[in-house]
Amino acid sequence: MSAKKRPEPLFFSNLASIKAISYGEIIAEEFQEVLKEYSLIPARFKKRSFSLLLQHQIWNYLVQRKGELKDELTELKGKLNQLSNADNFKSFNLERFYKYTEQLAELLTEIKVSYNSGEGLERFAAAYRSFPHIDQYLHRLAQLKDFLNNYWSSYRKLKGIYTTLL
Repeated sequence: MSAKKRPEPLFFSNLASIKAISYGEIIAEEFQEVLKEYSLIPARFKKRSFSLLLQHQIWNYLVQRKGELKDELTELKGKLNQLSNADNFKSFNLERFYKYTEQLAELLTEIKVSYNSGEGLERFAAAYRSFPHIDQYLHRLAQLKDFLNNYWSSYRKLKGIYTTLL
């Protein structure tokens, strides 16, 4: 029969070094590295050393950001539908933008509030690896959104002037 080892005594001087007490396990280092690559995760999270508290913060951020992105994707798909019916936009290949929105929406399905931060981030990081071009898609969708919000009306005016001159 083995003897139980008594826990080390807790001294008040040790308490000063405790920053947080929480439950859970930190995700594997390979998933931590994947999350550092993902462009949607802000730099403020990437610069800090990984901890359980940071893991919870990243997960909460992704859960919140998922809702925002879903709304943005819905709006963008609506605008893509309008563009596909516009005469002066027929020459553009919009199918790839539809593909980008579908791929991003599929990745977002891995962010489920029912998961704890550890399970959620591991599942999300694993899914992220299966979409090797997702950061490029995010960038292209941001460019499209910028174009539609800031330059679309000017483009339509110029296109109208050009076609009347022909």
